[in-house]
Amino acid sequence: MKPAPAVLSFLMNNTPANWFVIQSAQTLGTMVGFQTNNYYSLTDSGAACGGTPANPVPCTSAPYLSQLETGIFPLGKDYGLRSQYIELWAINANAFPQDILQAHSEIVATPIPADVVINLGAPQQLFHAGNPDAMGMTTVPDMHTTFIRQADSTYRVWITGHFYGDSVYGATGLITTRDFLKYKPVGNPPTAQVVLAPSCRPGSASCWNQYDADYAGADLVFPSQDVGAGRVGDDGSGRALRALPRRNSRHQCADRFSD
Repeated sequence: MKPAPAVLSFLMNNTPANWFVIQSAQTLGTMVGFQTNNYYSLTDSGAACGGTPANPVPCTSAPYLSQLETGIFPLGKDYGLRSQYIELWAINANAFPQDILQAHSEIVATPIPADVVINLGAPQQLFHAGNPDAMGMTTVPDMHTTFIRQADSTYRVWITGHFYGDSVYGATGLITTRDFLKYKPVGNPPTAQVVLAPSCRPGSASCWNQYDADYAGADLVFPSQDVGAGRVGDDGSGRALRALPRRNSRHQCADRFSD
């Protein structure tokens, strides 16, 4: 059970943190916490950075951060004691967001990392319909794409779209890649092989009642000992792979197993 916090005094500029809060932490093991002053309580204007309750001085960014740091480091930055939290007023948080960000990073003692920027370069088309690099596929990827890394560091990729010169569409095909830039069919066929296809084409009520009618795109592929319905190949080591497909658009239900 965590010890109770000890918030016993306001923070004020040019005034040391209340010693009783520090002593309580050192002798009783209580958490250290402070609250910025509320000199502007009559006007709901939050903390002041100088003056008196009767004649407060408004805060600017630097003095406000100094007030927060008085509470964060009640013995100074060269000592280990650090507050667990500082209570403050929303109006000040809105006025000095960078001060709040800095104070937060100091409380958690972990610098907030800089933004991560990933430059992927100019977009490039990987598949060109009618060309060998398309492997007989068109309209790919149609949203649903999943992959599994193989022991030889290649990846098997299950990709949804149209196959075999548009004779099969709304299906899942299997291709392989090493770098996600160049692809080829698994095995030796010249075209990507369909491993999960719609059970029928629309046109009758019985067709529409089929769970995977019209569309069978694999949202997820996973190893399985079951080699029944829904198998979409093996993982290269003999284990069967099954798919969690996206059903046809006529049905408004969650995904479920294909069988």
